[in-house]
Amino acid sequence: MASHIVGGELTYQYLGNDVYQIRLKVYRDCFNGIPPFDNPASLLFFDQNNVLLYYSLIRNPVVKELPLVSTDPCLGTPSGVCVEEAIYTNNIRLPYRVGGYQIAYQRCCRNKTILNILNPSEVGATYMTVIPDNKLITNSSPFFNNFPPIYICNNSPLNFDHSATDPDGDSLSYELCDPFVGGDTTKPFNAIYPDGFFYLTDNANPPYDFVTFRPPFTGANPLSGVPLKINPQTGLLTAIPNRLGQFVVGVCVNEYRQGKFIGSTKRDFQFNVTICPPAPTASIPVQLVACGLTANLKSLSINASTYLWDFGDSTNISDTSTLENPSYTYPTTGKYKVSLIVNNNTICADTAFGDVLVYNAIKGANFSTSNVCLDKIAQFNDLSVLSEGTIQKWYWDFGDNNVAKINNPQHQFTQPDTFLVKLIVENENTCKDSIVKPIIVYPLPSTNAGPDTTVCFNQPFKLRASGASSYLWSGSGLSCYNCVNPKALANISEKYYLKGTSPFGCDFIDSVKITVPKVVSFAGSDTTICNKAEAFLYGSSPFTFRWFPSNSLNCSNCKNTIAKPSTTQTYYLEASDANGCKDTSSVIVKVRNPVTVNAGLDQNICYASTAILTGTGNIATKSWSPSRMVLCATCNPTSTVPLFQDTVFVLEVTDMNNCTNTDSIKIKVYTNSAFAGNDTTICYGSQVTLTGKGAITHRWKNLTSECAVCNQITVSPLDTTQYIYLSKDQYDCTNEDTVQVNVRRIIPNIEFTNNEPRCVDVPINFNGKVSNFDYLCLKKINYLWDFGDGTQDTIQNPTHQYLNSGDYTVTFDINGTKMPVKKLLRLLPIDSCLKNIYIPNTFTPNGDGQNDVLYVRGINVTKLLFRLYNNWGEEIFSTNNLQTGWDGTYKGSKLSPQVFVYTGFATFWDGSQVNLEGNVTLVE
Repeated sequence: MASHIVGGELTYQYLGNDVYQIRLKVYRDCFNGIPPFDNPASLLFFDQNNVLLYYSLIRNPVVKELPLVSTDPCLGTPSGVCVEEAIYTNNIRLPYRVGGYQIAYQRCCRNKTILNILNPSEVGATYMTVIPDNKLITNSSPFFNNFPPIYICNNSPLNFDHSATDPDGDSLSYELCDPFVGGDTTKPFNAIYPDGFFYLTDNANPPYDFVTFRPPFTGANPLSGVPLKINPQTGLLTAIPNRLGQFVVGVCVNEYRQGKFIGSTKRDFQFNVTICPPAPTASIPVQLVACGLTANLKSLSINASTYLWDFGDSTNISDTSTLENPSYTYPTTGKYKVSLIVNNNTICADTAFGDVLVYNAIKGANFSTSNVCLDKIAQFNDLSVLSEGTIQKWYWDFGDNNVAKINNPQHQFTQPDTFLVKLIVENENTCKDSIVKPIIVYPLPSTNAGPDTTVCFNQPFKLRASGASSYLWSGSGLSCYNCVNPKALANISEKYYLKGTSPFGCDFIDSVKITVPKVVSFAGSDTTICNKAEAFLYGSSPFTFRWFPSNSLNCSNCKNTIAKPSTTQTYYLEASDANGCKDTSSVIVKVRNPVTVNAGLDQNICYASTAILTGTGNIATKSWSPSRMVLCATCNPTSTVPLFQDTVFVLEVTDMNNCTNTDSIKIKVYTNSAFAGNDTTICYGSQVTLTGKGAITHRWKNLTSECAVCNQITVSPLDTTQYIYLSKDQYDCTNEDTVQVNVRRIIPNIEFTNNEPRCVDVPINFNGKVSNFDYLCLKKINYLWDFGDGTQDTIQNPTHQYLNSGDYTVTFDINGTKMPVKKLLRLLPIDSCLKNIYIPNTFTPNGDGQNDVLYVRGINVTKLLFRLYNNWGEEIFSTNNLQTGWDGTYKGSKLSPQVFVYTGFATFWDGSQVNLEGNVTLVE
């Protein structure tokens, strides 16, 4: 696929004897173009009726790069613009043909960067010409004299001669016109192979489509800005474009002979609107001051290629230079007129003028200052005395990227260093003198009073100074104030300040905070508890805790703890903070004498039996637990509920001091492990042996005769039955278990279906279905069909054909269930089952009473759809009723004889369907 076409044209010249010289010009973008020019290029020849006659291949074009010619010679040449031209020429004999010939060349595609048409990278171009009938007129087409400029400058006037020359001297007129489209991305060009195979574009035959312009662009207005216009008599193109980009333009030259139109030649091309470098402009400073006799001159010119300076020195005829930025030494002070000519002796030359004021150089800049500490402000004093004139301006550069413009400034530096300070003074003639002096900025001492410290109350501590040469402390209670390490005793929290002085006399103050925390411990009030009871100890302090002695505490390092002493005990609470500062308090826990209690001896009972509980002790109140397991929780003695597992009962008693104590008794429950066996399943009429397992003696209940000593019995129940097994162990404890014998007696479900034909001559397929069948006990299915006509069958899905019409009762059974399925089947005579459909192929709606209406005829049709269409596919009649026909009219008018197409379908009594397709002819 190509993406490079930027223009082209196709012309011809008649050479005599039916021979024409065909010339094709094609233009491509050097930078954006993907493929080279076609070699060969394919020309297609058509007659006046747009029928392809033959083709011609033109090889070996002459290719050259077009020069970049500007519409304004003084404007610069832009970059990124390049166009190549390929000229194909061939002489070909075209024998006489009525109506002449049409010739076309096609290619895809145009530059994707074109702005004024849609989808340019997918749109090709067609270049064509028309050779008229040479019996009527012999002609050569006009050809354009010049190719439009490759680029035009934005916001610059365009004036281009787009005229053409006609070899026959015919009259010419010019107009803007729409270019043709050509090949596309799928078929980019017309290919003709040596074996005669054609590969043509989808738009190969004339007439050709025009490109689609992107609104608001049109073929008559293809640019932005002042509209592009062409003089119809001279071919002069004019415009002032104001939008950058690439634009497709079409120009047509129309040919007339003796006032009669002969033909038109179309060229399309691409305008590249770009920013052009400006025209050369001479520029120098209007006034230049030289302090001293030598002046340094500077050109401010734009796009200049040569320079010619005249320094205005009347005492020297050689006061010129061709340098861009020259220097010149004048003989004395004064005012001199200077000129600069750029691009001398060209049409783009330009001149600029200026004055040079020459003064004597000045001296005398001076200032004073002194070294400072980093935290101090430096004072600078101007001491300058000029050799000529008086000071009008001061400029200070402090060497740290800061400046000042007054005579005696102050400045504070932000870091210690040696800074080179520069003073520039300027007199009324703008002449300057300068001086540089160093200034030292001393650093502040690294005074350090030490880190903030926490000291426990009434403990001694020492302060430590560093980072300076001498020190001075301030604060209360210090052993000394001008020493390095004074001492003090911690009583209150306080901040101490330290002033440190460097060897250069620079001071810096630091501080240190001494924090004295106050740790307070409170273990709580004394308390009294019962024997074996717990005392809750609550500490009060926002610190870390330690309780001791710890042997009767549940947590020795908790704020709140639980004490369980056996005798009266004093406990101590030590509180400490993160700095190790401590305080201690105490609490006394008094212990009363113990309460006596006895729940009794452990007992053994049978499963689900009860026990009697009796307790003793110095009892004021009592309670048995678990309370749900006794008949009375506060009684003594009391009875338990029936027990099914080993249970421990606890007796709690309370004395007059509300102290409690507990004792427990264990009731062991013996369980007889009777097991009647697992549930089982048998088939109907079978038997099974049941085996019971227990302790010593066995017995089965719900039998016709009880077995008092056997543990194994054989049973044959007719229905699902439960059996109860009883046993007794050596503790005379009894138990029972149940086993269930399930009896399988499943009655299957049976049904059948058939295709239910209506006609006696059609075989019938019967399908037997069985569900809920007990394959475990019955093993096999035996089928039995009775068709009601004296015949039977024993397969599951038989096929049967009846000999006579009538009603038949069909019976289906399996395995002699005596519960068969019966259905009534009705069969019709053969003539009731015919199927037929008929549509005539002609009819004559002429009113003679014969074949005036078109009907669809059929036998046993249950559903119908019939539609009739004319030659244009328009539906003119439809029906779904055999009794409704068409009388040959449409929208109330009688139709003329013609052929109609019908479609549709017909459905018969048995659900079968046929499609209806065919023709019907209306005859008068």
